Amino acid sequence: MRKGLNFAVTPTSVPATKIIAKIESAVRPLDAERADTVRRSVNTILQQAQLPTPSITKEQQEALKSLKEDNSIMVLPADKGRASVILDADTYHAKLSALIDSGPYQLLNKNPTDHLTWKLSEKLLILKRNGHISGAVYNKIRPRHKQPRRIYGLQKIHKADTPLRPIV
Repeated sequence: MRKGLNFAVTPTSVPATKIIAKIESAVRPLDAERADTVRRSVNTILQQAQLPTPSITKEQQEALKSLKEDNSIMVLPADKGRASVILDADTYHAKLSALIDSGPYQLLNKNPTDHLTWKLSEKLLILKRNGHISGAVYNKIRPRHKQPRRIYGLQKIHKADTPLRPIV
C-alpha cells in the first residue's frame, strides 16, 4: 500500500537511464539519421544538466522524510482546497472500512478486470476494422496494463467529524 502523498523533494541525481530509455522508445519510428540527431541532442542536454537548488531547507527535507517513514500516520490531500491532512493510520482505515461497509459496494467473487479489458479491446478492434479509428489511435487507447480498481478516501475537512470522500 502506498503511503499518502508523494512528497516533491528535490532530486539528488538526474535519472539519465530512464530518460535515455524513454528517448529510445520515442525515436524507434524515426529514420536512422533523425534518431541519431535526437540522441546526440539528448546526450548534450544530459551532460550539461544541473540539479535545481532545493526549494526547502535540509531540516524540512528531513521532516518530510520522517513523516513519510512513519507508518502510524497517513499524509493525504484534503477533499477541497490545496491542504494536506495528517491522519492516524488506524483512524483512516476504520473510516474507510465503515465507508465500504455502509456504501453501495459489494464483494465480488471474481476480479472483473480481465473480462472488462477483453470487452473493451474487442469494441476498439471493431471500430478499427470499420474505419472509425486509425491503427495509431487504436494502439494508443487500447488497454495494455490491466490494473484492478482501487478505493481510497480523501478527508472532507470542511465538514463536521471530517468524513472521507471515496475515490475509486
